[in-house]
Amino acid sequence: EINDSTLRAGKAEEIKSFARKHKDRALELNVDFFLVFWSTFYQHQPKEVSLQQLTEQLELTTRENVDFLRARSLRALAEFYWKIEKNYERAFEQYLLLDKELATIPAADYPEMARDLMQIGEAYYFFHDYPQAITYFKKAIALPENTFNTMVINSARNTLGLCYQQENKLDSSDYYFNQVLLTTFPEADVWKRISTGNRGINQYLRKQYNQAIPLLEADFYRAMEENDNGCAAGAAITLADIYREKGEMEKAKTFITHAQYLSLIHISEPTRLRRISYAGF
Repeated sequence: EINDSTLRAGKAEEIKSFARKHKDRALELNVDFFLVFWSTFYQHQPKEVSLQQLTEQLELTTRENVDFLRARSLRALAEFYWKIEKNYERAFEQYLLLDKELATIPAADYPEMARDLMQIGEAYYFFHDYPQAITYFKKAIALPENTFNTMVINSARNTLGLCYQQENKLDSSDYYFNQVLLTTFPEADVWKRISTGNRGINQYLRKQYNQAIPLLEADFYRAMEENDNGCAAGAAITLADIYREKGEMEKAKTFITHAQYLSLIHISEPTRLRRISYAGF
């Protein structure tokens, strides 16, 4: 939360000095990792500088093998190739290495396991490789849920529902959307709203319009309250189509107007707008 780069560097050095004094190499390297990550994804430094720093970070953590930092470094390098370079082939290379690394780590000792698995799954989801995506999402949701990972786990449950929705396996899709609704962690309440809307999409696909409407409207109005314009637009588009099918043209027009107002009607089809990615895809 320190905006001044000089103050931020000073605080980082203070922590690293403390780490060296107490011979805590893991803490020292973690601070270095966070500095590299911050510079890459938030400071928008030159890409070649970021790539060099991320590569050096990975080489260092591979040599020292401290505190799961190799896994974190692989994930960060994959994110760089994916988000900044748009080099998906190189990103997948890192994700495959990350997958092998995760297989050697006890899940109970690595709190970010669910996030890493989710991120690999989302890469396959992006390219519509739903069977592969499903494999990783199922690994993520098999982990014990807690306050730290509940957002990621419920994102995985929701996107599992979307995978089965895309495969037209709507009963399986409903099952995972309903699993989101059963979570007891309030931190994931936003996913309950999103999954409610996605259950409405399933009813829409079944042409069960009267069952779809209250689910989609609940999603729409809550999304509007939360300024979640993507989900609100997706719900509005689908509701407009339902009311058009039902011959209720004024209601259809109202929801089309909502979608236009949100300036998202031109971005994507409804099923893509149904999805919020915790990992940033």
